[in-house]
Amino acid sequence: MVTIEYATPECSSARELAVHALAGDQLMHRLYGPISAVYKRGGYTTVHVGDDRVLEPMSTGHHENYSFYYRPDTTDHDYARRKQERQLLSYLASRAIWAGAGIVTDVGYSPNQRFGANRFNALKSTNLSPTTHGRKHVFDYHPTDNRLEVRSGDPNMSPWALRTKHAVTSLVLRLIEHDAFPESGLLNPNKCQAIFQKMLIPRGGEDSNDRFTRQALEHQKVILQAAIDFALTQPNIPDEELSAAQDVSTTLHDIEVFLNDPEAIDVISDRIDWAAKLADMMSLGLRPMSITTEYLSTVMLDLQWERLGPGSISAQWYKAHHNMVPPEELKHACTTLPATRAARRVEALNEELDDVINISWRYIAIRGKDSLRMINLGPPL
Repeated sequence: MVTIEYATPECSSARELAVHALAGDQLMHRLYGPISAVYKRGGYTTVHVGDDRVLEPMSTGHHENYSFYYRPDTTDHDYARRKQERQLLSYLASRAIWAGAGIVTDVGYSPNQRFGANRFNALKSTNLSPTTHGRKHVFDYHPTDNRLEVRSGDPNMSPWALRTKHAVTSLVLRLIEHDAFPESGLLNPNKCQAIFQKMLIPRGGEDSNDRFTRQALEHQKVILQAAIDFALTQPNIPDEELSAAQDVSTTLHDIEVFLNDPEAIDVISDRIDWAAKLADMMSLGLRPMSITTEYLSTVMLDLQWERLGPGSISAQWYKAHHNMVPPEELKHACTTLPATRAARRVEALNEELDDVINISWRYIAIRGKDSLRMINLGPPL
């Protein structure tokens, strides 16, 4: 299988980013739609039928980039950086309870597609450095342009989840920057690892294994309340970030309702990817306790939710339940860039295209007569 990666342009708001992410999906569908193996998918489940492997692990995990300014109030920079790193990891470890896309696994149904990909319990903090794991870092910090890259997120299908994930994460980063992250929201690395890796949809009866799911729920409640309180006291917080935090607070309440009564999953299935998939499976008579990779038809249904394109099951579901992006706006985004660094990049490329050697987020390298010439594209916005 071939994994196709693409990046959205730099965006000035979470909603704008959600629109351009959906536009990217449509562009990928136009280019690769005839290839049946193209999915907007992440996860690490291998499925066997007898001795034959019918599904391979495949990951197109969602990388997120944020402007993040490291401003410690102490001269002990190493301590401040370790503290910031632990705060960020604590938030990311449990965020999948509402921002996860969901995947059928060999032990149940996980809200988190990337549950087997990340190691949160290997802190490494001589600077605001990434925490390492077997494949990629959980996050990385690029000080030249104050860019924080988060690498542990799921590739969301719901416009609500995509927009809200970025808006709330931006607000939580403001908490960290201002040293306002709640102490009760700080987890030790081993707890981060356990929650991130072991969240499962409850399987019912004696098989119930939702302890870590409930811990993730309570942990996010603490962080979200602190984020809302912080936003209400700060004059320059974007309205969409406060609104997103309040939306998630409501969603966490609805998830709690579902955990106590799995039949009530429809209360969140128009907002959260994993809930929408699970609601559809349950409508076919399947229950969480029966969903494992022993049930190949269930896994294939899961995959159908992750295909690209406007005609997909997920697109139809969200159009009916939560149509955030009008079709004309999506069509416009497929051909028009935001007024950010993305527009400056394209303008520079149009002028120098024949001599371009390399392109990065901030620079374009141009071949000169005697030496390279670097075009500095400036800040993201």
